[in-house]
This record gives sequence, structure tokens and C-alpha cells, in this order.
Amino acid sequence: ISSRDLWSGEVAFPGGMWMEGDRDILETAARELWEETGMRLGEDAKVLGVLDEVAPSNMPQHKVTPFLAEAKGRPRIKLGEELASYFWARASSLEPTEKIRRDSNGGYRVFPGFRYSAWIIWGVTGRILKQILELLGRRF
Repeated sequence: ISSRDLWSGEVAFPGGMWMEGDRDILETAARELWEETGMRLGEDAKVLGVLDEVAPSNMPQHKVTPFLAEAKGRPRIKLGEELASYFWARASSLEPTEKIRRDSNGGYRVFPGFRYSAWIIWGVTGRILKQILELLGRRF
């Protein structure tokens, strides 16, 4: 867990910021996937499409364009330095829940999310996951 990273310790999909040299955001997504998991688009996974853009509530100026990809089987994962662990989850095992966080004013905010085992998937990752589950026919 890093104090410099606002999302350190949270569940997230592979991703990151566009860098000079990336031809487009798909190349950014492919680079980040490789850096964080050792998976290569085209070899280990194929892109199925683009989901709706989302933004973190604590940094709305940051726009996230999620790509939906399908892994070929269960590729061998090689964790990059930004990741502590990973898990595979079946869509049917994700249950709607809420994440409660203390805000800077001493109050509390409630965020929708999904529970998987001991993890709560919420925020931008939860909103991306909701889009994926809705594409699979789940309604919330």
C-alpha cells in the first residue's frame, strides 16, 4: 500500500495513464496490461469492445476509457510492481453490496459496489464492473 497512490490497496482492473509514445488509448491499455500482468493483447487476450467512459469521484478530471477484453483460457499472470495480488472471479459470484467511507468532513459516504470473497469492488472499478455485468444480462 502506497501513501502516494489514492487507490492503493483497492481492487482495480489493469490500467493507467496515456504516455507520450502511445499511439492511442488502446495502445495505452495494451501497455498497461503488459506492465501490470504480463499479458499481451492479441496473444493472451482479445479486445471485445469499449465501455462507457467513467471518472473517479475524487478526481473527476481524470477520464477512464475501459476496454473489455476476453482472456484466452487462464493466462499465466506475472504481477508488475504496482500489484500485490490478483484473482479471477466468475460473474455469478459477484454480489451487490456497498462500501462506506469516511469523508473529509467527518461524515460518511456510501458507494455501490460488489463483494467477491473478502474484497469489495467499488468506485471506478465497481462502475466498470457494473457495465460488464449488465452486458452479461444482470440487472441492478
